[in-house]
Amino acid sequence: AAPQASPTVSCTDSATYTFKVAYSGKMEKCSWMTKNPSPTKDAARILKYCADAQTKFQCAKTCDTCKVPPCVDNATHTFVLPNVGKTVKCEYITKNIKKVATRQAS
Repeated sequence: AAPQASPTVSCTDSATYTFKVAYSGKMEKCSWMTKNPSPTKDAARILKYCADAQTKFQCAKTCDTCKVPPCVDNATHTFVLPNVGKTVKCEYITKNIKKVATRQAS
């Protein structure tokens, strides 16, 4: 079979995702990480908040975690989940949005 072309995916941050800022307790959007006039502080914010798997996934552009080119799932590939021994297809990884980043990392 010929290789499949990767779909065009734009690298963006979620427009609705928010995370809690450690020192203030305020909920902020991805863009908050780069609003500081100091590049050093921006870099420190990105390093700190992008370490969280969910924030890294939701703030893909800010955290610079976009895959280029994006991968295309193989419809027939399966793998065994290590903790439960269940065989699943690639689509399992993105089935639950709250667990996507954790599943992609493992």
